[in-house]
Amino acid sequence: GRFANALIGYREAVDGVEAVGDFSPGVDYLSRVLVESYGEERTIDEIEEIGIEQFQRGIERLEMFGQGEWLDVYESFFPPNFSPDNLNGTYSSEVERIKKFLEKSGVVDPDWAGGLLIEEVPPYLQSVRSAAAYSAPSPGGGIKSPGIFYIIPSLPGEGGTNSDELIKSHREFVFMTAHETYPGHHLLDGVRTSLKNMIRSRIESPLFYEGWACYSESLLFDSGYYEGSEYLDGFMLQ
Repeated sequence: GRFANALIGYREAVDGVEAVGDFSPGVDYLSRVLVESYGEERTIDEIEEIGIEQFQRGIERLEMFGQGEWLDVYESFFPPNFSPDNLNGTYSSEVERIKKFLEKSGVVDPDWAGGLLIEEVPPYLQSVRSAAAYSAPSPGGGIKSPGIFYIIPSLPGEGGTNSDELIKSHREFVFMTAHETYPGHHLLDGVRTSLKNMIRSRIESPLFYEGWACYSESLLFDSGYYEGSEYLDGFMLQ
């Protein structure tokens, strides 16, 4: 039908595009994208300066926290409330804790996201995935498919993984949970795929997409999620 013919036409158009060498959009192009697509009035140089300043501030805080040996402190940290023998249960519990906190605090409404499943990353994808990943629900009206929060049960290439090493690979499981589910990717995609506009519901911006998920990690700090927790007392910076 019309849809199949459109795909065929698109393939023919792509086949006719010649490959080019190194491609760089250039500062002018990126500046225009920031202004026209994101309403950002700051220049590329100003944004870079902010990024460098934030990076340096983070390094200084880490050095103060670890007396110059912050990497050793980080490597020695093992998260509380983590069970290497029950990864699915560990992540499921954290998802529910974060969701209930968001509901109670009113920071965001997690029900916007829709259903969520927690599954193991398929073996063929484990070598190209980190400790966790997320797959968005399909856009469209009616009953939506659930989002899927993927976790890796063991280190790639290892059958019986050492429990200490497994804990290290998941030491940031609280942040990964917030990043991938609530209030991160799952919440954002739940809203996006619910949009009535069929085009907008299928478009995601990598810049905003990952920016929102990273912001979600900070949002848990700012909203008080970690206050009084073993996680904060054991490792996090005040």
